[in-house]
Amino acid sequence: LADLKEVAQLTSWHPDYIEEKASFDRLAELVLKLERELFKVKRPKQLTRRDVHVTISAPIDISSFIQDYETDAHAFRHSFTEDLQKKVQAMVDRLVEKCEQH
Repeated sequence: LADLKEVAQLTSWHPDYIEEKASFDRLAELVLKLERELFKVKRPKQLTRRDVHVTISAPIDISSFIQDYETDAHAFRHSFTEDLQKKVQAMVDRLVEKCEQH
């Protein structure tokens, strides 16, 4: 059972994650995952200096969505979550572009 769990963990990453937008960060992430999964290293050492960048978006007035939620809560949750994911990803992409310019 442990071997099956290990196989499941090792196959949980898709090649397109690295190929799609290869970066040192993604490759380092892959190395850390392999160390953790193959060599049972609980907390692999940090490979490089890490910086934290925080961006706070404009607040969202959830009350404006009450009617949509009451009409179809399931559909609303799905679309709202999808919209949030797109907004957060756009913020991350802008932040990455900004960092790469420096």
